[in-house]
Amino acid sequence: MNKNIALVIALLLGVAAVALMFGYIRRSIDAKTAGWDMVTVLVAADDLPQGTTLTSQNIARRPYPAKYVSDRAITPDSIESVVGGELTANAEKGKPILWTDLKPAEIASGGLARDVTAGHRAATIPVTQLSSFDSMLRPGMYVDILWTGDAAFFTKPASASPAPDAASASPEELMGRMSALQSAALEGGTRTTVLLLQNVPVLAVGNQRSLDRIRQKGLEPYTTVTLALDEEAARILMHASGAGQFSFLLRATGDASVIPGTTAVGPAEVADFLSRTGKY
Repeated sequence: MNKNIALVIALLLGVAAVALMFGYIRRSIDAKTAGWDMVTVLVAADDLPQGTTLTSQNIARRPYPAKYVSDRAITPDSIESVVGGELTANAEKGKPILWTDLKPAEIASGGLARDVTAGHRAATIPVTQLSSFDSMLRPGMYVDILWTGDAAFFTKPASASPAPDAASASPEELMGRMSALQSAALEGGTRTTVLLLQNVPVLAVGNQRSLDRIRQKGLEPYTTVTLALDEEAARILMHASGAGQFSFLLRATGDASVIPGTTAVGPAEVADFLSRTGKY
């Protein structure tokens, strides 16, 4: 019986010794291979000089030992910022491309400024679910902009010479009318809707200005719209934003027509319309 107990103890000690030995070996291997886990990063597919614009052809994905990958290395999930970006330093073939050596695509391409043509300005205004057509407004569409507020906002004071029709008024004249707003004039004023601007291109909805990106990643919620306007119209839009409400009329694709004539609609115009259509 004692011999059996001694044998069992000997076996247990043997097993323990083997376990300790394998544990030691494992720890030694882990210590020697620490940091050798592979991480996929973006590397230069060839020797690339400073100023090179990166494309899907001159960059590649390559597994790299984690111990040799710095926090500045670029991983494939940032590919959109890399393709179209510009190198600010030379890149060696097969070596990771670093954030510190790259001007991202959004900056290299000029960002939003690239979409603004000479003589125009980008202007951003808030929108609601209603004014954005239930968020169906997209970059590249064209809209007419209605402004609704008190008529006194764009009417010259009584002492001034008669104001020309809004459709024929120059931007300076419209600015003068808007600047003449006085608190006393607002009392008892008439709420009026004006066709402020026509055929205005939409540059962006929220921070999204690429239809391709919207198709790929889906539309993100937005509460602003960025428009392209000439400099005078942009000033008028910004000034009008403080005293009324904007609405959009969506144009058909390719429709660049401009409506001439009277653009202000108030109670009298509504009554006249209803009388002409036999509804008043």
